[in-house]
Amino acid sequence: MMLKLKGSGGCPSGNGVSRKDVPAFAASLSSYTKTYKTNESVLFDKVWANIGNGYDASSGIFTAPKSGVYQFSCTIMRFKDSIKVHLFQNEKKTVAIYPGSGSLYIPGSLNIVLQVKKGDKVFIRNERNQQIYSESGSQFSMFSGFMISN
Repeated sequence: MMLKLKGSGGCPSGNGVSRKDVPAFAASLSSYTKTYKTNESVLFDKVWANIGNGYDASSGIFTAPKSGVYQFSCTIMRFKDSIKVHLFQNEKKTVAIYPGSGSLYIPGSLNIVLQVKKGDKVFIRNERNQQIYSESGSQFSMFSGFMISN
């Protein structure tokens, strides 16, 4: 299925979704390197956009305000040791980021398109005790998502 674009901003149309109705969020780690415990959700605390109010910065969880097809992306910068994080849909693991060994700062990214039901929770959870890197003004580690079709 091909999506037609309407107006500026590249939001889909012709599929029942208007620009103002498209849930979308973008958040990043603001100005610190944080150690996360095993199975802890990553809290992307600097919210850049939260259309539809689905993203909760206090929990790091996006709760879908509408059913549909969504695109999710995440980039994580590791500090010293290798790290592994997964994108979860509810309590189901989907894809992972695993920037391995090497120099001090190595990024890793994931992108996935998921069929999401209203109320589904999508979040990033780390696998073990590890540090995720960020710094003020750069926000190297980010999480975002948006609805592409209903």
